[in-house]
Order: sequence, then C-alpha cells, then structure tokens
Amino acid sequence: MQNKEKLKLKPKGYLGATEYQLFDSYARINFLFKGGLGDDEMFVNFSEINILNFVADSYKCSCLTLFLKLREYVNVKTLAGTIYCAYRYLPAMFCFRHYIELRLKCFYMKQNREFCEVCNGHNLTEICNKIKEKGFSLKAIKQAIEYVNNIEKNDETFFRYLISPSYNCSKNIKIEMLEYDKIRGIITEIEKEYELCETR
Repeated sequence: MQNKEKLKLKPKGYLGATEYQLFDSYARINFLFKGGLGDDEMFVNFSEINILNFVADSYKCSCLTLFLKLREYVNVKTLAGTIYCAYRYLPAMFCFRHYIELRLKCFYMKQNREFCEVCNGHNLTEICNKIKEKGFSLKAIKQAIEYVNNIEKNDETFFRYLISPSYNCSKNIKIEMLEYDKIRGIITEIEKEYELCETR
C-alpha cells in the first residue's frame, strides 16, 4: 500500500526551518527542504539549532505528559496506583533534566550561531557556568538546575540509573506526584527567557 501525503503544515520553529508532513502511516519532520520562503531554492536557514530545538521541545512535551499522568494518580491510595506513579517518575524527571541541558545549549547556539563546544558533558551546573561566562544571566534555568540538583545531589546519572558511576545505590527514592504545576511553571519561565534571548 502506497503512503499518500495527507497533510503538509507550514514551516515553523526556529527561523521557520522545520517542515511537518503527515502520510497515511507515518509522519516526517524535515529540517532541510525545498521552498519555505516562496522560492524553489533549498531552505538556506538550516542549522543544527533547528534539530536541537526540536529535540529539546520533544523532551519538554514528554516530561509534561508524564507528570500530568502522575497527577491523575495522586489520590489513588492503592499499591497499583503507587506502582503506576513509581514507574513514570524517573522518565519524567530524566526528560525534564535533559530538556534543561538541551535548552542551555540552545541558548548558546541562538546567540552565537555556532555549536556549543564549551558545554560538552551533562553536568548542568558546569554547563550553565560556562555559558554564563559568555554573558548570559539564565535566571529561570538556574532555578531549574537548583531544583534538579537538590534531588540528584549532583549525580548526573541519577535519573537514568539510580546508581552512581562508583556503584553507590540509592536506598530509596521520593516520588513527588504533585510536581506537575511546579515543573510546568519552571518550563514556562525558561521558554519566556529563551524567547527574549536575542540572536546576535
């Protein structure tokens, strides 16, 4: 069966350089495509930031979806409800953490039009400090990093494994089921700050 294109949305995203297509059995996102500016030339505004923005937004949306599901179960006082929440908390927090890391790198790329080579690795505080050296204030992201660091205790693998690189294991984990509004508020402030970040 041939997949026919059902819908093509207008280019959107950073500099309008992401095109969305819907076919019968799949969707395709194009970061480099013909047209988009009213001509037949290849879209010239393609850059790595288009992809990084898309990935950051993907983790942001997944984080909020998972926390919304956690909130649905906050009043379920059963073992099954507790297990349901337990299995979704770590992925939700990992998505939140990775969103913060990617958005930090987007801040840098948006202003400097180059890949953020100064911020390799996954330590949020170190990445933030390196980017602040370039003249960013990043108030909203700083709040987010403090929130994450308070839980993971500066162990960047915490939400992935619950086991540190030195094989220290967590004896327990506290599942915050009422954090949806807080997480959403932090993300909203980060996105506002990002929108106000001017491209050089």
